This record gives sequence, structure tokens and C-alpha cells, in this order.
Amino acid sequence: MNDTFLGDALDHWKGSLVRILNDKQTLCDLAVEPMLTKQWPDGNLEIYRKLLNLQQQNKIYHANSTFPNRKKERQQYFQDIQHHNGDIFLDPDIGIYTGERPKKEYITISDIAQILTNGESHNRVLMIYQHLAREPVNNHRWRIQNKIGQLNLQAPYCVYQCGQAAMIFVSLNKQRIDAIQEALISYLRGSTAEMRIWS
Repeated sequence: MNDTFLGDALDHWKGSLVRILNDKQTLCDLAVEPMLTKQWPDGNLEIYRKLLNLQQQNKIYHANSTFPNRKKERQQYFQDIQHHNGDIFLDPDIGIYTGERPKKEYITISDIAQILTNGESHNRVLMIYQHLAREPVNNHRWRIQNKIGQLNLQAPYCVYQCGQAAMIFVSLNKQRIDAIQEALISYLRGSTAEMRIWS
């Protein structure tokens, strides 16, 4: 997360998803990993907390450190959140990276697999922000499916896709994903839900 974009429309969209899913009681003890690409000035973290509609009990991990590039450093970095028993929102600048060399703006497939499989809770849901290029909607769907397919975990997932971004929900527990998908569909209803939400 780069605070240059703090407070933009997509932050409000992220926060609305958190609020909707909390209201529907489909999130469990949500924690946030902002994946900071640079240190934030004092006060920005509280702005971020408000934009995401977080309560004080919602932990924000690594608020005072930047996200590393190297794979070994990332494995150490993610050990803290692996011990969190609840759900986790991962907020990279751009989204999921499927290449070999990690970059600060991305979370990698191996990062996601580590958080999803090595934690104390196999019921957890990961919410992962994905920025989308300006291209046809079907291209976005194909790209997201390709990214998730590379997890090789057969993990259930659903996606809420809007024009500029998508939120990917993935878990080893299919019932959790089904509940999130149903909550989002019931909120939007009708053809809008069919266009935006898929699994």
C-alpha cells in the first residue's frame, strides 16, 4: 500500500466491502496487512483504519515497517500474521504477482500459500486486493483465474470485480467462501451481482 493513494475511491470501496461483510457477520476477527511500500507519516494509519471501517480491535500488522522484496525476508515477515486466528486482508499496491522475482507492489503466489496453509487456523479467509488494467472484463476474469490457479491448492474462492479493481476471497474452507459470496450477492442483487461477483 502506497499512502500517495490514501483516501482515493478504491479505499472507500475496500472499506465498504469490510462494512458489508461485517454487517452480514461473514468476517471473523479481521486483521489487516497493508504491505507498506514506504514508511507512513504519523496519522496516516488512523486515516487508513477509518477508510477501511476497522474497529480498534482489528489489528493492523507491520504498521511501522515496509514490505520486503526478498523471498526469505518475506517468509519471516509473514510469520506474525500466520499466528493470527482470524481473517486477513492483504492490501498490496497492485495485487498478485505470478513471476519469479517478488516486488514490493505485489504479493506472490507463494506468499499467499504460506499464509493460507501454515497458519494456526485453516478456516481463515484471505481478502486480497487486485488492481486491474484497463481492458475487457473477460480478460480480467481470465487473469484472476490464472493467478489463483497457480496456487495449486484447489482452494475455493470468489471475486468481487469492479472497473478498476477486484477483491479476491480465498480460503481452504468452502463454507466460508460460500457465505461471503452469498452475502455480496444478496447485497447487490439481480443482474448487477451476476456481473460483479463470481467464483
